[in-house]
Amino acid sequence: MKIILVILLFAVSLAAQQPDRWHGLVLDETTIDQAKAQFGEPSKPGLVIKTMLKAARKHNINVEGFNWDEKEGFKDVSLFFLDGTLAWIYLERPKNPLSTVAFVDAYPDLEFYVVTNGSLLGLSRMTSNSFEAITPKGKIIGLTSGGTTYRELGLSGRESKYKPEGRIFSITFESNRWAKGNPRAVEILK
Repeated sequence: MKIILVILLFAVSLAAQQPDRWHGLVLDETTIDQAKAQFGEPSKPGLVIKTMLKAARKHNINVEGFNWDEKEGFKDVSLFFLDGTLAWIYLERPKNPLSTVAFVDAYPDLEFYVVTNGSLLGLSRMTSNSFEAITPKGKIIGLTSGGTTYRELGLSGRESKYKPEGRIFSITFESNRWAKGNPRAVEILK
């Protein structure tokens, strides 16, 4: 009986998505050449990539960014490489609807928390919810469109209680190297 239970648990863990990777691309490991070998030549860079690369060069950060249109079930796939290895994966607008519940359930080993961004002073009904989880190499973020998120009063951050609704608009895999922030800004906190 114990052997059957072990086999079932192993099978469930194999079916779960692995954090910090997507379609063979692994944060902090995949190179630009490996990404191009997998996806082919990138599309012409859009405004977001041009803006980010311009800001990176202004701050002397070694970043390269590329995007592919209509790849692997998403209308737009953007990859950013820091010092030659993959540091940020941004997947936008799934071609087929992806429910927030399915996104959260795809990573059963991760503990997701909710971040709700509302409008200033409540002057608009526009809100966005993201479901975030800390991973071994950084974090994964699913940004929703539509639906609402219910939070238990008095709790915030990683202790939020939520009921995921709506659909995923974008998914981000972010390396800790990418999220390290501006060291000069951190200095003011010391």
